[in-house]
Amino acid sequence: MRWSVFAFFLLLLPPVQSSLAPRVEIAGAMPQVILLAVVLTALRARPGDAILAGWLLGLFCDFLSIERFGLFSLSHGLAAIVVVATREYVFRRRITAQLSMTFLMSMAVLSFWMGYRRWTYPVESSVAAEWVQGVLGSAVYTVLLVPAVAPMVRLLFRRAGEDAA
Repeated sequence: MRWSVFAFFLLLLPPVQSSLAPRVEIAGAMPQVILLAVVLTALRARPGDAILAGWLLGLFCDFLSIERFGLFSLSHGLAAIVVVATREYVFRRRITAQLSMTFLMSMAVLSFWMGYRRWTYPVESSVAAEWVQGVLGSAVYTVLLVPAVAPMVRLLFRRAGEDAA
């Protein structure tokens, strides 16, 4: 993986997630651009690079968040570990594998965040309503971005010549 290009994305994606994603929110669901980048990178990069990239993206989210430090780096790093551990069992270059892996990781990470919020803060909405709007809606919204973002990630690794086999 070309770390100079990744450094550009590392500086670009957290502000996009924190400023642009809330503006395109639909009925409580917003795309998780950073989580999408973590999943697509973990499907393509070497295992060590993928896990480090996921953790670094989460770390930069922690710097921009008011939540407890480490929540995002832990969740994004664990998502990268799970994708790296399971990518040998899927045809990772197929769009269906990318869509399903993005959906599953979005559901897992967003459910973890919802559970954290409900445990930490008083929430007046029902669990089912919050799960459908916040978790399921955001996961579907994120999956809808995969066809647009996956070719960019593929080109990034194709140019670098380090696409993991």
